[in-house]
Amino acid sequence: MKKNKLIYNLLPILVTAVILTTVTLAAAGGADDPVATLSYIENTLLPEINKKITSVITDKINPILPAKQQAANSALTYTAQDADRAFKEMVAKAALKQGYGIEPTPKGWTRYTLYRGAIITGQPGTSVIVFSGGAMVEGSPVINLTNGTELTNARALTNGSRYMLAANANTSVVITSAAAEVWVAYGQRVTPPHPRRNNKMADARYPLGMFRGTNDGYLLENRLTRAQGVALFLRLIGEEEAALKGGLSNPFTDVTGDESWAADLVAYAYSKGYVNGISASLFAPGEFMSIQHFNTLLLRALGYKEGRGPEYDFYYLDALDKCVGIGMLTSAQASRANGTFFRRDNAVELSWRALDARYKNSTATMADSLLNSGFITYQQLSRARELAGESS
Repeated sequence: MKKNKLIYNLLPILVTAVILTTVTLAAAGGADDPVATLSYIENTLLPEINKKITSVITDKINPILPAKQQAANSALTYTAQDADRAFKEMVAKAALKQGYGIEPTPKGWTRYTLYRGAIITGQPGTSVIVFSGGAMVEGSPVINLTNGTELTNARALTNGSRYMLAANANTSVVITSAAAEVWVAYGQRVTPPHPRRNNKMADARYPLGMFRGTNDGYLLENRLTRAQGVALFLRLIGEEEAALKGGLSNPFTDVTGDESWAADLVAYAYSKGYVNGISASLFAPGEFMSIQHFNTLLLRALGYKEGRGPEYDFYYLDALDKCVGIGMLTSAQASRANGTFFRRDNAVELSWRALDARYKNSTATMADSLLNSGFITYQQLSRARELAGESS
């Protein structure tokens, strides 16, 4: 507004310059030619007017703009710092109250007691503060407004700091502790913890070398990123060791930084035709994997071709239906797996079912292939079926 007022105040100078220039040059018409020609206006009059205006801007306006801009910036900076300080004081005051229930939650904020596996999503600008317990980022980064840093996928939130979801629908905050006290504001959506159904299948696949947990357990309630999905898939089909040997060219330039651990796996999966990128040079390793994409990996491993047209066996959006069609899943199993989010829990069940799926135009199953290659033994498979509650 100050800048607009400045220009408004200087407008008479510019108008005066134009008028003086026009009057000075108007004599060009002469007594016999009182009206200036179009050529004269374009080639002489207008350039002179522009020259005068440029001179006024250079001599009168430009010298005072930096000072005005600096003053405006200082005012904005002070306002932002003052607002942030007030917010921190409000949060600190509330945090001093035991139980967080005595001090009213600030306007616009909702206080939650959430449990492990609960997911917070929202629109760009949704804010999250964890007061007790633990939470981590899933997907695209969030912004720590307290210190101005970026927090990337799988990183833990610092208690007491205010985080903002970025302009990306693929961002969420997941509760990692048994319980957590959380404040959330502005367009949030809180999804309750996902029921863990497939611990037995995870237990069964673990001794086969097909599934690995973390220091916090299997984390079956967590969503699966594209990089994690590739790793789990290659482990399932017994090709992880070959992939980790490396040496293959990786066409994707974004499997770096926090996702660099998956570079050899992604390069191998691409070379085998198991995966594609979201473009010729991007794989999006930190984006969440969908059930359609994971089933597409399984079907490709079984020899089915994905694409549009009669020459292909299925299109990836119909991958779940194809899994039912070839007998890998029942309709009930497919419906159970096709929830709001695709999680590690779902991936465990799908990959377990894939062991008994037949290759295209063959009676051999994926389990048969793993047995024949020596990746697993009959004793291991029999024991795994017992753990999963199935007979061999």
